[in-house]
Amino acid sequence: MSQPLLDCIYNEENPDFNKMQKLIDGLKNPDLPLEARKELTKERTKLSLFDPESYDDIFSSNVLKKMSSIRINYFSREIQIFDVTRKLKLIKAPTLIICGKYDVQCPINYSIEMNALIPHSTLHIFNKSNHYPFLEEADRFKEEVKIFLNGKI
Repeated sequence: MSQPLLDCIYNEENPDFNKMQKLIDGLKNPDLPLEARKELTKERTKLSLFDPESYDDIFSSNVLKKMSSIRINYFSREIQIFDVTRKLKLIKAPTLIICGKYDVQCPINYSIEMNALIPHSTLHIFNKSNHYPFLEEADRFKEEVKIFLNGKI
């Protein structure tokens, strides 16, 4: 799948692309006051939640969410040329692929493609998750990881 999917929020044709880019650009400002940074972070993260209204419950005081400007700049540049799809078939280790059905950062089609190309891979799709199944469906996530590891150890 070398063409970006419309479902991906980093695709210019995605309806929320401009909103996401505006939030990211705001977060890159090193002089942004802390409260403004928190609000932009919250709005950016809500774009990647199955239920955006659950933000305050999911991201409680013990869950920290930050964005690395260096990493996002690198990602934005490299995504145009970085493709390891042809090498997926070379993976020898048992592989667990977990994705949210509504993931806007790494759309489900990419997880399905990885599962098809990686030998001995297992795919679990979380039907009530976007980009954060480990938070949005935490109990099921932990259970699936435990089942996978118990079968591979």
